[in-house]
Amino acid sequence: MPSPEETLLPEGEINRDLQPEQGMQYETGVRLNLFEGITRLEATRYRIDLRNLLVTKRITEDIFIGINAGRTRHSGLELMLQQQLFRQQVGKQFIDDANSVVNDAYLLTVNAVAFGNSEPRYYYPGMSRHFYTGIRWSF
Repeated sequence: MPSPEETLLPEGEINRDLQPEQGMQYETGVRLNLFEGITRLEATRYRIDLRNLLVTKRITEDIFIGINAGRTRHSGLELMLQQQLFRQQVGKQFIDDANSVVNDAYLLTVNAVAFGNSEPRYYYPGMSRHFYTGIRWSF
């Protein structure tokens, strides 16, 4: 939608001929997790087709108005490469105050949060595997 400044003519009237921009966006991509999730690669190809493009037209040195200027197309490619250098590994740790019971090391971080009004505990065991899946549908 045009901003209030773009809709006003120099005399202060509203430019009723001004139309909002209309367009369509097309996007396709791929996401790869390689080497057990250590390397992540994403590639996205997009195109945006706009009609009634809003631009500013200079009438005089200090007077501008908004007008519709036809069509435009924006195309592009986005690439992302993410490399994990270190894992957030948890080593073996004592789980009692007497330091007599030891938990083995694992590759899941500790989730030390409190519940209700209680103080957080210093040890929350986690499962060795975690799975997540999802589907996103938008238009």
